[in-house]
Amino acid sequence: MQPFIFLDTETTGHNPDIDKIIEIGAIKWQDGKILDRFESLFNPGVPIPYEITLLTGITNEDVRDAPQFKEKRDEIAEFIGDLPIVGHNIQFDTGFLHSHHVPAPPAAGRGTNLEIDTCILARMLLPNESSYSLEVVMRHHGLPLRESHRAMADTETTLDFFIFLLEKIREIPKELHEDIRRVLDKSGWWGKEIFEEMMENKNARKQEVRKEIGRQEAGEDGEKADTKAGAADEDFKIWAPATTETFLSEERTIIEAGGIPDFKIMNEPLVIAYRSNPHKEKIQTAAQQHGKSTAELLSPSRYLSPKKLHNIITARELTDGGTQFLIKMLLWEHSTQTGRQDELRLDREEYGLFDILADHSGEDIYWIKAIESAEKADIIFLHQQALSENGLTLKNRTLIITEAALLEDELTQAASHHYSVSTLAPYFKEKAEILFGLAGIFYEKYGGREGSEDLMLTPHLLQTLEWGRIRATIENLPECKKKQEILAALDDPAALRWISSFAEQLTINIVPREVAAIFAQATANYKKIALHDGTLTLGGDDTYLRNILGLNASWKLVREPYANGLEIIPKQDLPYAMSAEYFSEVIKLYRELIAEHKGRLLLLVNSRKAVEATFQALLNYATEAGVHLLGVGISGGAGKTCALFKENPDNSVLIATPRMLSHLDEIQDGVQAIAIQKIAFDFPNNPLVLARTAHLQSGFGQYSLPRAVLSFKSLLAKLDGHSAGKKCYLLDSRLWTKDYGKWFV
Repeated sequence: MQPFIFLDTETTGHNPDIDKIIEIGAIKWQDGKILDRFESLFNPGVPIPYEITLLTGITNEDVRDAPQFKEKRDEIAEFIGDLPIVGHNIQFDTGFLHSHHVPAPPAAGRGTNLEIDTCILARMLLPNESSYSLEVVMRHHGLPLRESHRAMADTETTLDFFIFLLEKIREIPKELHEDIRRVLDKSGWWGKEIFEEMMENKNARKQEVRKEIGRQEAGEDGEKADTKAGAADEDFKIWAPATTETFLSEERTIIEAGGIPDFKIMNEPLVIAYRSNPHKEKIQTAAQQHGKSTAELLSPSRYLSPKKLHNIITARELTDGGTQFLIKMLLWEHSTQTGRQDELRLDREEYGLFDILADHSGEDIYWIKAIESAEKADIIFLHQQALSENGLTLKNRTLIITEAALLEDELTQAASHHYSVSTLAPYFKEKAEILFGLAGIFYEKYGGREGSEDLMLTPHLLQTLEWGRIRATIENLPECKKKQEILAALDDPAALRWISSFAEQLTINIVPREVAAIFAQATANYKKIALHDGTLTLGGDDTYLRNILGLNASWKLVREPYANGLEIIPKQDLPYAMSAEYFSEVIKLYRELIAEHKGRLLLLVNSRKAVEATFQALLNYATEAGVHLLGVGISGGAGKTCALFKENPDNSVLIATPRMLSHLDEIQDGVQAIAIQKIAFDFPNNPLVLARTAHLQSGFGQYSLPRAVLSFKSLLAKLDGHSAGKKCYLLDSRLWTKDYGKWFV
């Protein structure tokens, strides 16, 4: 194998255009041997931010007498030469090298070095990691991890991980080699030679590699005890007898109650539609304790079609991304028993690629096995979004939709379409770029007038010359089901359409104006239907639910007392939120909470900027208190931050925005206290909110308020687990100064 350069940098920030390199560590490696090293600190000419010092340990004093980068630039360039550069998310490091005038890889057209990204290799070879952060994935696989966060230490860690990944390639079953080579032969991907050489030399240097990375194989298997084996039955709170009796006797029921169904006396075949995995698992465990057989079913489009996979590898040419994804699918298809998409962790581009391989027509082996198994089960579990998807027709069963408070959101999401370059490129390649180039011209001409990020596609705009060009481009796309889907969605008279811009990417959004018809169609084949959640009304007023889902008078409301186990603590002594002293008082409160709880604390703030400001204000205090402070977007993305929190919840405090709530299932058992700075209401100018409130006398009172209350109560229900003494601190003064606050507190 040829030599490689392993490289890592430490910098003053994340922007290569303005931030500086303060340290570089590089290793020249070949065939299990380190040939040379390069390591140096650099004086950036600007103060090192405190959080960088905290992360790396590098201080301004450390770099005071260090050389400037330009003094070592030629030496670094000579060390790297024209060898491939390996790193984890290596584009970050090579971006800084280029900004400091060290040659970049040929993909950028400025040099001769290939980039080899261990993060991309990990996504292919380890398809279902909770996070692909180097720190998290190394720990997960029991690999040696250096904790210093210095450049050379991280470079050595990346080298260890690369060797681990090489062994994973060596372990690829021989029967897959032919298909993988067929894919590689149609690609110029940078990993081609690595895969070919490792598969060709399957047993070469295997012992040396294992020794170098220090894996402790003796304890890899058998350490994970079966935690379910021999476990005692759990004691679940069930519906009151009167609630169960009403459910069994009525065809349509709204059940506002805590707990779960009483499976001891329910003998009819059920479908249970859920929203979160922990809640599903709790119900599933209770059902199995009473001897019920269970199965889980997704829509056909969420299952892989092996026929499509093996047909597509004969394509004439493949992009780098297509090559990586097809190899990932070949490896996964060899090991999966279910072919379910949710076994994989996919990025945004990969969802579109999986859709090409999905069994939309329900004719291939994985879907057929799944539906056959489900039809034999006493209880079938579905995600709420699967209710409205084509291909699922479950007749002669009773449907219980649990966690139904936010069913509107799930039905909306399932019926929505969001098209961008990244989602359409897998189908149409460069034609997708042409399409969104025209969309950019259209958006700039008609969207900039009001300065809004959302451009509604009104009947007037759909008649313009610019939109006509976009429509013609869509109609001239190659024939396929995706093209038919786009045209049908654009022509849907019940849909709301707009173009949005985020992170310099345009998206065409097509969303149902209402969900009542979707709900009616999705539930038409069930004998009986129940909507269930701990909170479905505002003090018994179920107007919102009836209006949004189109429920008539035949739906009977059943309510039983439900007390959430959390202690709700309003902090009424805080100043007005817009006052000058508000932020300092909130930080003072957060310090008190850290002092009280030490860890297991989630701080929900209003925005990403608020995360950054809060993190900076608490960092010194948390460090001195020995608490690990985490901030989403600062400590890593949501996946990495959740993984770090879960590793040591007793000593971790997590700062996040309400967007983090979509990941709450991952960490809820580790959260003992939550502080909510501001209750989240729908943005009033959101196109969907405007459309769904246009006919109401009070859009706030009849729509936004009940949605906010139900969302808040759902959050509390998630946190109300088996652990006693959980607390929720409310910092939003509107809850005790506005009349509507009574519905929250």
